[in-house]
Amino acid sequence: MSVLARLRGILAEKSADSAIVFAGGLGFSVQVPLSTMQVLPEPGQQTTLRTQLYVREGSLALYGFATEREERLFELLLTVSGVGPKAALSCLSALGTDQLSAAIANEDTGSLQRVPGVGQRTANRILLELKGRLPAWERPTEVSLPREDETLAALMFYGYSAAEAAAAIAALPRDIELTVEERTLMALQYFAPQADRGTGRL
Repeated sequence: MSVLARLRGILAEKSADSAIVFAGGLGFSVQVPLSTMQVLPEPGQQTTLRTQLYVREGSLALYGFATEREERLFELLLTVSGVGPKAALSCLSALGTDQLSAAIANEDTGSLQRVPGVGQRTANRILLELKGRLPAWERPTEVSLPREDETLAALMFYGYSAAEAAAAIAALPRDIELTVEERTLMALQYFAPQADRGTGRL
């Protein structure tokens, strides 16, 4: 268990992939997966996160989760050789807990390779080292991705980070029905102004 297992305080700021929580007079910068970011309250309100403190070569990084399931999957991924906290967090953000569990249980390398930074070798290592290690309740047989998750995966395939993709999806209209293809095309247009200024990928 982490020496900093819980963090409760006032949410001061949040971006696409991190949050600042004030507790005990200190402001803690916490890296969080997309699923946690989506349930955080508005700044100024109290929040509680399950946390993992990661220490490496003199640097400290704090990772936070809204649910025990997110935290357990994060810890499980860290047991795989060559998978660090950033890669583990990226897996959670790109796939979500249901799809990530399904990919591991069903030995689905294709889904894992959609995660930025996870190539075929790393995907195979994850499946090999975690085979049979998922708890019984973490073994779904089939999962259908909601449209937002499919759009997120499509944008990440084009090279955008989970944070960038989440920001583009958040800007999509909510009052009209769109297919995944239409949502992806509209989301790509979100980055067009950046490209015009020479800062984007398009």
